[in-house]
Amino acid sequence: MRGSRGNRKQTLRAWRERRAGGADFVAEVRGAAVPGAVRVRPRHRAPTPSFVPSPSHVGSWFARPLRIGLLVLVVAAVGGAILVWRSDHFVVSGAYVNGNARVPAQSIFAASGLGGRSVFAVRRYKAETRIEALPDVRDARVRVTLPNQVSITVVETEPRLLWTTAAGRMAIDENGYAVFPPADGSGLVQVADETGVIASTGQRLPEQLLEAALAYGQHFGQLAYRKDVGFSALSDAGVEIRLGTDPQLVDRQLATLAALGERLADRERPVAYVDVRFAEHPFIRAHGGAE
Repeated sequence: MRGSRGNRKQTLRAWRERRAGGADFVAEVRGAAVPGAVRVRPRHRAPTPSFVPSPSHVGSWFARPLRIGLLVLVVAAVGGAILVWRSDHFVVSGAYVNGNARVPAQSIFAASGLGGRSVFAVRRYKAETRIEALPDVRDARVRVTLPNQVSITVVETEPRLLWTTAAGRMAIDENGYAVFPPADGSGLVQVADETGVIASTGQRLPEQLLEAALAYGQHFGQLAYRKDVGFSALSDAGVEIRLGTDPQLVDRQLATLAALGERLADRERPVAYVDVRFAEHPFIRAHGGAE
């Protein structure tokens, strides 16, 4: 009875304080909260797990022979890989070069960038790209075999012109680059460069000049080149024919020259040169003056 009477008094007091505008609170009456009050439960904290193995766990791990063997194998594999990577036995020191006729093998190997590299660090695509950057090389393939053997196969560009300057003779390949001349250039169009537009190997002939030389050489044979008149050739009668540098005019120039055939062959009135750079309006220079 006393307990229940005391509880009623405590509940009544809490109700009055609540009616008076008191703050929220929690009143516990023998483990029960007062109705209408906010109940705050005690917070439960779980023990924080420890990630540090105890000495007993470490000892039990090493106590098993299988686990020790696996650990030894992993350490040995890592150490062996490091030794192999740093071993001189797997370092590239040279290469077998095939398919080159004009480019020296030393130049091809130097361009590959493989010297002094481990075979495990060789990137074939990058090496092939560096070799193909050479003016004389159209295609390159790199093959690597253990322990340190490298073979490089190249396809050189085809020479299309024999270009002669005061500095010597060079070849102009399919891309317009001046390269070393082939051993047999009898089937190539020969051009005598009188102004030195190409001075050394590695330089590139403009694409229009390459196309014009090939087009004119097909019909006129040997050519000469000067910057002021472009390409020129000699007729069967020994007359200089000034052609220019526009390969699109070849057909009209041939038609104009065919119409002027008798005049160019007239020995009584010898012609010094004929200019057909403007195919519809040719200009003839006779030895005595212009016509």
